[in-house]
Amino acid sequence: MHKITSCIIAVFIIHSSLCAQGPETVDPLAPGENIYKHFTGTIGKHKAVLDLRYGFQGASNYGGSTYYFSDEDGLNYFLISQPPTFSHNDVFRAQVFPENIPLSEIKNVYSIYVQTPRFEFTLSHDSLLGKWFNPNGQEQLKITLTEDRTNALPFEFKHAADSAAATGKKNAAMKAVATYRGIQSTSKIKEKDAVFIYKAVLAFMGNPATGAKDWHDLYNICLKKFLADFNASVNSGSEVNASNFSGNYTLFPVYNDNGFLVLQKGGFQYLFDTKEYTDRNLYLCLDVKDKKVLKLDDILTINNDALTTLLEKTFRKKYQLEPGKKLSDLFTTDKMPFTDNFTLANKGLIFSYSPSKIFRDDQDIADLQEMRIFLSYDDLAGLLKPEFKTRVGVK
Repeated sequence: MHKITSCIIAVFIIHSSLCAQGPETVDPLAPGENIYKHFTGTIGKHKAVLDLRYGFQGASNYGGSTYYFSDEDGLNYFLISQPPTFSHNDVFRAQVFPENIPLSEIKNVYSIYVQTPRFEFTLSHDSLLGKWFNPNGQEQLKITLTEDRTNALPFEFKHAADSAAATGKKNAAMKAVATYRGIQSTSKIKEKDAVFIYKAVLAFMGNPATGAKDWHDLYNICLKKFLADFNASVNSGSEVNASNFSGNYTLFPVYNDNGFLVLQKGGFQYLFDTKEYTDRNLYLCLDVKDKKVLKLDDILTINNDALTTLLEKTFRKKYQLEPGKKLSDLFTTDKMPFTDNFTLANKGLIFSYSPSKIFRDDQDIADLQEMRIFLSYDDLAGLLKPEFKTRVGVK
């Protein structure tokens, strides 16, 4: 049940509606209706990097945006609240997702009373300007960020859709609709980089036959994948529990810096093999500079016991578990589960878990849509491979 609730909440957050307020005078040079922007600059005295995804009409977060401070560990997620108008030059308000709260209070994660950084900003031309409020609300920091692709790969927002119809058993009409809201390489990206990224995403999605003519068209991979799975399911004659199926895909960078690109595949898709919907985030880590898809064993000498011990220690601290609390009281296993679903972050790695896959059904974690455990390169010092340490500049 908590899985269904989580999906509903995710859809509500990502696709929250915005009512029109009538004609607005807007800056014609403001960002378009749907944007992906990469900003660098300062928040207070901190150097910051921010990847923004947003849809103006509908106030869509598309899963949330990310930022990090160059002098701090980790990667932070934030959501933008529904603004009062459609105007591009309106003031936007954002809340940083609260990571370190007791597991027992996860159900209050989106409460306005949760102490977490918040900020407000405006977008104009190539700038993001505003004010940052620390959790106590007393200290304000100035935000000065500029769109900057000096060390980042250039992408733009892409929206596409496709559908397929078929006749199932007993002449039942069946239909599948696939939508994509994500990034696409721009003409400014080097062709060899675009080809590498395309082939990596293609393999990541299971190598669907796309008939690709343009290496920039990442959307085509997701659409073809879903419709190919639909047709294969129909042709197999297997029983299905519905007549209409949807595959809503998002594909956005959560880390785009210094030749590294981490893509997050999210959304809400029907899985024809398991006959269920999923909203799990999966990550593809690319070293575009060296043209390499990064797997966990490219980064670490895999020692499951050592790694899961570190993950458990961090999990207990992050979610403030009481001493002596058994993991078997929470999980379907008595040990910290291993995951190879990870993302590069500033000065470390983030390991991603789907809560519905590891928590017991009697645990009230409906609002915990993704469990992220950050381990710094210092934490992982004994496991990091020498060549990766050299690549990221770790001594």
